[in-house]
Amino acid sequence: MGINKKIVLSVIAVLFVITILILSFSRKSFPEYQFTDLGTLGGEFSYANAINNHGCVVGYSHTEDDKVHPFYWSIEDGMIDIGEFAGEDNCTATTITDSGFVVINAGHRNFDLRLFIWDSNKKKVYDMQKEVGKNCNIKDINNSCQVVGSFELDGNVNTSFYWDQKNGMINFNKTLSPPEEGHIHPTVFRINEKGQAIGNWYHGGSMRHGFIWDIDNGVKYLHDGNFSVQTINNKGQVTGKSPSPSANWFFWDNGKVQRIDIELDAFEYPWAQVLKDGRVLVNDRTDLIIWTPSSQKRYQTKGLYGLEHNDYGHGVGLYSTVPRNSEDWRRDYSILLFQPEIGFVHLSQLSISGDPFERILNKLAINNKGQIAGNAQINEDITHAFVMTPKLK
Repeated sequence: MGINKKIVLSVIAVLFVITILILSFSRKSFPEYQFTDLGTLGGEFSYANAINNHGCVVGYSHTEDDKVHPFYWSIEDGMIDIGEFAGEDNCTATTITDSGFVVINAGHRNFDLRLFIWDSNKKKVYDMQKEVGKNCNIKDINNSCQVVGSFELDGNVNTSFYWDQKNGMINFNKTLSPPEEGHIHPTVFRINEKGQAIGNWYHGGSMRHGFIWDIDNGVKYLHDGNFSVQTINNKGQVTGKSPSPSANWFFWDNGKVQRIDIELDAFEYPWAQVLKDGRVLVNDRTDLIIWTPSSQKRYQTKGLYGLEHNDYGHGVGLYSTVPRNSEDWRRDYSILLFQPEIGFVHLSQLSISGDPFERILNKLAINNKGQIAGNAQINEDITHAFVMTPKLK
């Protein structure tokens, strides 16, 4: 055998080994999954909306008597019919906390918001129209059933509120004073497990004067007036940004402010999410960056849409090389899984056991254990909610 042929065969062998190692690394790093079809409430379809960190799933299902009811699913009890609310037979469960509080939307028929909170442990129901007001919109809820959102008052649908079972409703539009002249109303939209809520004031077409609030200490403004807040974790660490297109983000931690100094190739729907451990995940659908005060790691995400991630940055999303406004987009997308330590991997590369499915649809959620809830076409005509659970090694 000639020297050149030996070299070629050696190169092929090396490339083969590298390929096997890469595939083996991906398979070992991303676990095998068990696929579980959640079934229905006796009807033709079911759809999942959310999963908590105990693996409990909520959504809605067609029933045997041709209604649509919210469901609660757990590995112990299976799918439970939560029932009808406000006399509506077309309701859905949208959110579930780790402590078992479930948000129910019963406002489909007249397109108004008619929300309820169902306590899955005590089987108690709170009618948020009675507790707060008309068109109550729950933007966040924590495990203590502390709620922030908006409602309609005197024609203003952006009246912000806080509510809990002990103190009732607090109207932020009445209790908070504008920091400057011309600020119209506060918008409060996130609350952590400490009861710390964040929000911004609306001024001149943009959100400014980001603040943090809790029921014991009141309001504290985090930065100068040109910055708005975006996310908060359970440590009270906050991310925010300036209203200018320069994507000038900041990271706030116990009174200290640090600029998140990054550059993006595109500026489409940027978002900076502070994770459980203080890292920041920045995603603008073209780049995804994991940032810390001392480092940053960049991932190319062109073609990635709708990345849902947990408190550790592990995520699941949709990927397509076809533009999203194309008619072919819904037929040509695939599912990507993401871990900051590894990067992205296609769902088709992973080992999945359990009931077969034809195609996963584009509503996905992931909890802190890596369980993925979503909806899959079992066959061409039937869609069921599902859970994919990582197998323990």
